[in-house]
Formats: sequence, structure tokens, C-alpha cells
Amino acid sequence: MKSPEVPSEIVRKLRSEVTFSVVEGLREFRKKGKIEELIEVISLLNKTSDPEIFEEAKVLINELKIQAAVPHLVSFIEDNAYQDIHETLISACWQSGLDFSGYLPVFSRLVRESPYLIAFEALTVIENCTDNTPRDIVSAEIPFVKDAIKISPADKISLLKAFLEVLEEKSRT
Repeated sequence: MKSPEVPSEIVRKLRSEVTFSVVEGLREFRKKGKIEELIEVISLLNKTSDPEIFEEAKVLINELKIQAAVPHLVSFIEDNAYQDIHETLISACWQSGLDFSGYLPVFSRLVRESPYLIAFEALTVIENCTDNTPRDIVSAEIPFVKDAIKISPADKISLLKAFLEVLEEKSRT
């Protein structure tokens, strides 16, 4: 029988009820955190009502430079349990500068189907972090965007048209 895994010191701090300990855990994660602990950071970001903890966690994920974090971030973005922080998570994708090329369809869907601010953040990810997406995948998104333009509210039409231009440009290069 396998013994239960003991949480790391960082995870214990992140789970603390004391703001100072949590912030200390976030700062330690920034210096020497492991990808497995990222789940705790994002969970904390999702559940905290403390503005200091929220800001510290937000800055931390914006500065992530671990490419292995990409599938985890996308997974949280796709999870409706984290809907309250979708805008923050999507913003962290482009602010981190990590490569999200493998996830163009996810961000394309967000541009097409989400409220304006989330759509804008997702478009920013596409513009800045998907340069390595194969042309066939880029081209496959174009008809979906054209369809979305026909049925979207007026406030999103210009954003979708800009998105279409980005896709058409990426499909030519």
C-alpha cells in the first residue's frame, strides 16, 4: 500500500489560512516552484478573496516561463470551475510569452464564443503566442470565424473581423 504523498513546504504555505504564509509560499514558488505546485497556485487564485494574495498569484502566473505549464493553463481555461478567473488566466498566457501554438483552436473558440473582454484576451494570445501553429490548423479556423461574424452581436463584429485578418495572414506565412 502506497503512503499518501506529503505536500511540499510550498503547498503547505499556499494552503495556509494566514495571508503572510500564503504570500511567502507564492514567492517561494516563483523562485523554486515545481510544475506540480502550479495547480495549487491556480486553485488559490480561483478561491481567494484576499486582494493581496490574488495580486501576488496573478503576477506570478503572468511571469511564468515554464513551457510545461502551457497544457495546465489551457486545461484550467477550459474548465468551467475556473470561469471566474478565465480572463486572468488567458491574459497570463500572452503576458508569459509562452508558446501556445498547439492550442489555436481553443483560443479561437474563446474569441468566437466568449464575451468581449475574454475574446479580446484570447485574440491577444493568438496574435502573440501562436506563431508555430501549422498553416492547415490556422486555415481550418477561418470558416468558423466567418460564420461567427454572421451571428455575433454588433459589439464583437470588429473584433472578429480583426481576428479573421490575423488568421488569413498567418495562413499565408
